[in-house]
Amino acid sequence: MFYSIAKAVVHFFVRIYFNVQMTGREKLPQGNYVLVSNHTSNWDPPMIGAMFPTRFCFIAKEELFENKFCAFFLKRLHAMPVNRKNADIGAVKASLEGLKKGLSLIIFPEGTRHGFSKGVEIKSGFINLAHKAGVPVVPVRIEGEYKFRSKIRIIVSDPIDLSIYEARKLTDEQAEQVKDTVVSLIRAEESVCRLS
Repeated sequence: MFYSIAKAVVHFFVRIYFNVQMTGREKLPQGNYVLVSNHTSNWDPPMIGAMFPTRFCFIAKEELFENKFCAFFLKRLHAMPVNRKNADIGAVKASLEGLKKGLSLIIFPEGTRHGFSKGVEIKSGFINLAHKAGVPVVPVRIEGEYKFRSKIRIIVSDPIDLSIYEARKLTDEQAEQVKDTVVSLIRAEESVCRLS
């Protein structure tokens, strides 16, 4: 209930405040998936959550849950606490838990805003995660500046079905190949969102 209300409120706001154009919505899978997007602003997560029909879960540092007020809202928005000291292990376990519940997962592989322009190395862990969970990867690119009535383009690419790889675990080479494909689809060289 809370998630639906929050989603509706944010959807109303972004539709009024920005000029949002979304292409490729028809490509979205019927079930849950791992959505992989470029990251240009703090607006990216709520924008994705509002504009996509599925329910998402996401990872948040456990310190945010120490505040009871903040924890109340985060839990109802399907946020999962992760200990930053054991981030890799914790993130994988939390993500798989969310995917098993039927939620989709938002991942920003850059790890920080404008990571591509900062030369951040993109790792292939999210590919193995999706393969292990048995869900497709949906590459999404966000373009535009988050300013009043500015045009924000959300471009959805064809889902990548990892079930073609029958092995229990992908080889490093396979994971890298899929990762490179995803990165080429989500990388937006001219996308600069200054409102963060």
